[in-house]
Amino acid sequence: MRVLLNATTTELAFTGGDNSYYRTLLTLNQKIAEHQFITLQHTPDRLRSVTRLLEIPVTRFALPDWLRWQLFAQARRVPVFRADVDQSGADVLFSTVLAARPLGRHPVPQVWYSQGISPAAYYDYFGRVSIEDIASLYRLVAPHVGAIVVGTHDCAGRLQEMCPELPCPVVVVPQVVLTEPLSDLVEKLPDETVHLLFVGRDYDRKGLPEVLAAYECLRDIKRASHLHIVTISNCPLQDEFAQLDNVSWYSNLSNEALHALYRKCHVLVAPTHADTYNLVLVEAMAYGCAVVSSDLAPMTEIAPNDLVGLIVKRGNANVIAEVLETLILNRDLLQRYMQGALARYKLIYAPQIVVPQILNVFEQVVVAN
Repeated sequence: MRVLLNATTTELAFTGGDNSYYRTLLTLNQKIAEHQFITLQHTPDRLRSVTRLLEIPVTRFALPDWLRWQLFAQARRVPVFRADVDQSGADVLFSTVLAARPLGRHPVPQVWYSQGISPAAYYDYFGRVSIEDIASLYRLVAPHVGAIVVGTHDCAGRLQEMCPELPCPVVVVPQVVLTEPLSDLVEKLPDETVHLLFVGRDYDRKGLPEVLAAYECLRDIKRASHLHIVTISNCPLQDEFAQLDNVSWYSNLSNEALHALYRKCHVLVAPTHADTYNLVLVEAMAYGCAVVSSDLAPMTEIAPNDLVGLIVKRGNANVIAEVLETLILNRDLLQRYMQGALARYKLIYAPQIVVPQILNVFEQVVVAN
């Protein structure tokens, strides 16, 4: 089966969750002989960029709801040239939420990947679009796709609750994360030092100020730990918290270097204020990291409380400090969470579990068409 990805090679150069997913699928060409993923070759990047400019009126001007929702959908109805479909020999077109439906009619079925509808607090945090705007997008696009693949049950449930009339099936399949997980935890069980890890370029949204404030509160306990921070270069918080001991800062890490940190660290600290999936949680669990995550769904589904780690109220540095102190001082509890994290990854998120699920969706849509 040949799957045409609704992205150009130029678009894949940009960071972001959707493009990351496309790049991950492309690597499967080396692993799965009977399926091939292909990018757009003939569709102009400029034309697709112009189409997305339609979203500007949606986010900047007060418009009637019906017009707002139509423009919001049209901004994601980016063009795909017929030559790409014909010459690729594609059996199915795979799009993400940023390119929901191409212009015109095409002779192949379409599957749309999205992360579903997040809690209203997620959209309120950014303040550009509302949860109802997102629901309207699904209502306008769903009639044109053969299936919608959603990353979590939480976001899928909210989607089906807000849009019960969707004519296409909604299938829950976690994102594919390709990494080499630990075989067991023997090689990284904490001895004298517990290594903590924060990962996030958008450091404010990901909760780094609270993480640093919490770490500052640990005082003498810090001597039994080390905090590793992966974020943008020249992060202003580095100067603000320069007095903190046992803290290392990293930027522009390769995947290999980042995975080496996962392998070294025992706890991922991820008290995000707004996320719809947060792949970092899954990557960390693959390397046996216990997870301290925020109380924002669907993170609570990906990293359940008291199974792979502990949930904290986002924005509360004191609670984060209490949780970190607990994990640093109670090594038996920490080890239990580390084991739970690795086991959950292998059970739910490992490639051999997830890849057959997404391929099965493509096959079912093609057969149904």
